[in-house]
Amino acid sequence: MNPVAFYVFGFSIRWYGICIAAGMILAITLLQYTCKYREVNYDSLLDVVLISLPIGIISARLYYVAFEFNNYKNNLLQVFDIKI
Repeated sequence: MNPVAFYVFGFSIRWYGICIAAGMILAITLLQYTCKYREVNYDSLLDVVLISLPIGIISARLYYVAFEFNNYKNNLLQVFDIKI
């Protein structure tokens, strides 16, 4: 199976990215309905989501680089070279 789903303006959109994005959208939608049911402030929980998502993405990259450091030790600028 081809890992690239489609291209947008020359950028490849991969299947795992679509699955992750769909999971985040589903989780936020579920959060909205659950907040209504439990009478919790949706905006404050959405603030937590908007802060934790970038932190999670950066932490995942640091985790990957830490365990694959042999690939990055000769050129540390490749740590910031993410494939889109």
